[in-house]
Amino acid sequence: MKILNENKTLTKRERLIYGLFMLFPVRRPIDYQQMYLIDKEPYNEEKKEIYKRNNYYYNGIFYFFRTKTKEIQRFIVPNELDDLIKDYIEERKTGSLLLDNKNKEYNISTFRIHIMKIFNKIYDISFSGLELRHYYSTYINYLVKKKKKTIEEHREICHKMNHSYEENKKYTYLLD
Repeated sequence: MKILNENKTLTKRERLIYGLFMLFPVRRPIDYQQMYLIDKEPYNEEKKEIYKRNNYYYNGIFYFFRTKTKEIQRFIVPNELDDLIKDYIEERKTGSLLLDNKNKEYNISTFRIHIMKIFNKIYDISFSGLELRHYYSTYINYLVKKKKKTIEEHREICHKMNHSYEENKKYTYLLD
């Protein structure tokens, strides 16, 4: 939040995209690219084929129905991130997607480039969504190694990333 509060050059959409990757365990970009805003709790899409499912944001909760693992997930959005979402939605006033590219769905390639440009704008270096997942996984593993997080906390974070604990360990860079 400190970075967001200090950087006055970011648009509300850029602030939201940054927040999605820094204020919630890092998920794949496509999980947000295909996320819809809805005005009531979504119906369970378990019986739909995976490619026909959607992800949703409703009332401070992320509903992930379309995931790599096909697992249906529901998570409360942290307050700081929820404020960024509401701020962006209020500014936009139209559209059914959480994130849009001029009132259209982001093309996944364009979204990935946009993520990299935002991080470059902030840090003067581009980070892809995949790199962010690797760095985050490495950092969480480091915290467990230093006993600042428990293995159970690590497993919970892995779940929010839509990773198994074992897969998450493969995402980490080597630590001393």
